[in-house]
Amino acid sequence: MFNGKDLTGWDGLSKFWNVQDGAIIGETKKTSQQTIFLYWKGGKPADFEMRCRLRISGKEANSGIQIRSKKLPNWNTSGYQADFDVSGYCVGNIYLYDRKPLETFVQRGDSVLIDSNGHRTVSNFANRDKLLAAYKRGDWNDYWIVAKGPQVSVWLNGLLMSKVEDYEAKYVLPKGIIALQLHSGEPMRVEFKDLRIRQY
Repeated sequence: MFNGKDLTGWDGLSKFWNVQDGAIIGETKKTSQQTIFLYWKGGKPADFEMRCRLRISGKEANSGIQIRSKKLPNWNTSGYQADFDVSGYCVGNIYLYDRKPLETFVQRGDSVLIDSNGHRTVSNFANRDKLLAAYKRGDWNDYWIVAKGPQVSVWLNGLLMSKVEDYEAKYVLPKGIIALQLHSGEPMRVEFKDLRIRQY
């Protein structure tokens, strides 16, 4: 997905996105009021697995990887996001960006089934805090996202963090773009490298 040299195959604002030392860098130097995405131009995958390494820094830094999403104006997106942040609160969560209410988050350690009417059934498969122990703050972490049919799961450093099976058609796209997030707020920096995808 990334040649390790430049942003060929990606679309974003050069003010915020560049390549350094073989990694895609998203960075804000001052407080930002807008969340900015970098779009991958390689298609709109449906069933796939994506792997990358990531590192994040900044007082309140937050980022994520959009999958099966759609482009919105002003470098925004709508769709599923594999979430992560510097504090660890969001690490391994799954969020359907722009979906309300906020309890549609899939928290780390949970398996969530959403039926066609939007009813959620939550099953906990692991302790949230124990899973977070796998997160390497300030260092590189391996992220693995698997999307097959209505199921999406997120893995961090070899451990399953969260999974969802979603049948609420008005919110779910069977396929869509992939994008990297640079969140609004205090100055932050997020780095991505070794981005790979296998489509089924």
